[in-house]
Amino acid sequence: MLWAVSGISNSPLPLWADANNKFFAAALGLAWLPEEYSREQEKIQDAQARAMAKQAPAFAKTLAKAPVE
Repeated sequence: MLWAVSGISNSPLPLWADANNKFFAAALGLAWLPEEYSREQEKIQDAQARAMAKQAPAFAKTLAKAPVE
């Protein structure tokens, strides 16, 4: 499961969790993956990029704040 953690930086940080919602992986160019999944890094990053692109418009609405006059 892909989680998008916000509040850490200017954009959500994608992190992967296993079926028990425990940290599984992070793939941000440099990846932290279980060794048995190391050959899947490109597939994980592609899936992550597609999922984050779908969510980007909704994230933009929640992150952008108009100044109050």
